[in-house]
Amino acid sequence: MVTEPARTSSQPGNPGRAAAGSPLLLSGEQRQMIDAVRSGHDVIVDATVGSGKTTAIQALCTEVGRDRKVLYLTYSKLLKADAQRRVKNARVQNYHGIVYPALLEAGIKCGLDESIRRFNAAFANLSAPLPKYDLLVVDEYQDINEEYAQLLRNIKSLNPAMQTVLVGDLAQKVHSNTTLDVQRFSREITRQAELLPFTQSFRAGRELGALLSEAWNKPVVGVNPSQAIRYVSYHEALDLMGAKKPGELLCLGKRNGQMAAALNHLERNQGEVFNKETVYASIRDGDTTVTYNEDTAVFTTFDSSKGLERPTSAVFDYDENMWDVRCGFPNVDTTVMRNVFLVAASRGKDEVVFVRSQNARRHAKSIGFIPVQRFTQLLTDQRPKYDKPLLASDCFDFTYAENLQSCVDLLDRRRLDDGAGEEITIDRVDGLIDLSPVVGQYQEAVFFDNYDPALEVMLNPKPIAKQLQARLNEDPWHNALLLTAVDTDQMRYAEQVTRKVGAEVRDALTKRLATQLPRDCATQSPMDLSGIAATPEAATPITFVGVADAIHDGQIFELKFVSELDRAMFLQLALYLVMGGHPTGILWNTRTDERWAVQVPDRKKFMHAVIRCVTKQHYQEFRTTPQRPEPGGRLRRITDGLLGRSR
Repeated sequence: MVTEPARTSSQPGNPGRAAAGSPLLLSGEQRQMIDAVRSGHDVIVDATVGSGKTTAIQALCTEVGRDRKVLYLTYSKLLKADAQRRVKNARVQNYHGIVYPALLEAGIKCGLDESIRRFNAAFANLSAPLPKYDLLVVDEYQDINEEYAQLLRNIKSLNPAMQTVLVGDLAQKVHSNTTLDVQRFSREITRQAELLPFTQSFRAGRELGALLSEAWNKPVVGVNPSQAIRYVSYHEALDLMGAKKPGELLCLGKRNGQMAAALNHLERNQGEVFNKETVYASIRDGDTTVTYNEDTAVFTTFDSSKGLERPTSAVFDYDENMWDVRCGFPNVDTTVMRNVFLVAASRGKDEVVFVRSQNARRHAKSIGFIPVQRFTQLLTDQRPKYDKPLLASDCFDFTYAENLQSCVDLLDRRRLDDGAGEEITIDRVDGLIDLSPVVGQYQEAVFFDNYDPALEVMLNPKPIAKQLQARLNEDPWHNALLLTAVDTDQMRYAEQVTRKVGAEVRDALTKRLATQLPRDCATQSPMDLSGIAATPEAATPITFVGVADAIHDGQIFELKFVSELDRAMFLQLALYLVMGGHPTGILWNTRTDERWAVQVPDRKKFMHAVIRCVTKQHYQEFRTTPQRPEPGGRLRRITDGLLGRSR
């Protein structure tokens, strides 16, 4: 049943999303949540897509925070920035933002990636100066992992009587990255909590709401009368997208499919409207310094669509073929994959435009070109097989955080620098274009005798590489831009980037690299390791492959130019050590000169942990095979057929 909004002001408003400073218009469901909190209850809110949970939290903090200390925890830096603009009378922070100042004050140096674990381990010594809160509000609670859960336990231990509100939606859990039982934890951290649903979606219309409701088997009441669903051809989509302002447009799909072609078409033919200043196109989900606002067109993947909303969403690759491909990858949690697809379908407020691929066809009851029954009749998870090699650079992505840490705990890591290295400053952004991968390729091209990005372009079989070969020249930066265009399928790297790397930066990079490496050392060395992933009940062949950046004096060097090193980078290098039989490796962030010596003391134990990690506990140990296959092909850039990121 749809309830009438309950006004907190005589001014009109939007119960789905209210801007900072605007009078709030609340639905009956939102008002019920606030009243339950004001009456002293712990509350768990099941908030469906577009149901205005942040608006409800905003109103809650406004009303309750005047005379009570409120901590509002968000899941990410992006969500924190949005909430800080809109939520008053509360401390708004993400998990890392809570712990990092305390670690710095205590003189504990660590990367952001390890900050929560280090904080939890030292909590008894760090807790004294921490404030005590009366009310804890946790947004997106379904995405909590074990480290976050322990942090929340620690925060609550400072004031056991603290009231707790958890807001989220298990149906919107789009990551399978923790072994934590979130439902059990939600019962642990709350006391006799009231369970309250937000069933009304102010973004979805009646038609889409009904389809989502059936697909998720939960109430999704679409109350947006202006939303329309359209099904168009690729060329019709180009015309529709070209008629929009950038801030009206969100495009979702594979990074290397029709969506990339549409981006190139718009920027080539309507460059005065769609360009590096008005369009953000993601190239990965990792380290990036690009920030954008609501006036920006966004091109990204289904997996990254959560939290985004635009008047029009153009959805590519939303068909049974893509569903089968994504569900066919090893270790896929089909429930989470369903959530990824359904969240992606719900991003357009006025129009949801599904773009027809070559073999897609509509069914009587479908979302996009996928029958609803594909979402309601999920296949039972099978023990995975690994028919294709796993990339060492990617295989630790999308694993359980707890298993990842278990692998790291088996490494011997020793920091070599004193932390006083001068940062080499390269602007890694040109407009809204992320130049980080260009910088990584450039630093190798400008220093090593044996690495040439021009050769990588010439050897790449992709059509875009053939188009760009004639543009190659003697400039390593220019050629690194062309190689990035080939890697990403985004012509903007070849046609729009005007940033240059000056002689001062070039000299700083080469001088730094020369402190540890000769120019003529071995570079881009292919590596592989084959064996059996096994349990007492089952076994399957598994192969890891990768390309080491440099080898010198019996050590493998893995070079990064990033904001900070993370755990997956250490594990990538450790896997190379096992592959190549080298005793020591150096993980080097050349941006800051941070260097770590890495060893694997017990390689057998480490590989067992790696197998548990990359197979998501489907297999428990690694058994070597007598013969190792010869490495085939050039692995650095041509990764088709390898089990890496499927975006």
